[in-house]
Amino acid sequence: VSAGSSLFEEGQASYDLIVILEGEAEIVYADPVSEVETVIAAIPGVRDAAVIGVPEVQWGEIVCAVVVLDAGAAAPTVADVRGHCRERLAAFKHPRRVEVVASIPRTAATNQVQRGLLLESL
Repeated sequence: VSAGSSLFEEGQASYDLIVILEGEAEIVYADPVSEVETVIAAIPGVRDAAVIGVPEVQWGEIVCAVVVLDAGAAAPTVADVRGHCRERLAAFKHPRRVEVVASIPRTAATNQVQRGLLLESL
């Protein structure tokens, strides 16, 4: 992975990783997004969660939490989500954006998140 490259490229295995580059690719971190999704799904009122990379001017892409809420639950703010993540995840894994959707598209066979479709729906 080179400096200035995208966090998530359509159709690539990087959909299952969070990659953070500092400086000229001096430090590269890669972690499964499932860890982040599990932590976010544990927020009270969140029924389902996924994490995707979304375009952002300054960073190229940022981590976005996409959540499905329980009936009647209030939507969590970015501060709510980051606060919940603070003691459970390293700071670079914290979402910088939160979106609420009615459902998260998943494959029928494996229940894997269809991140491309999810990104297109935002």
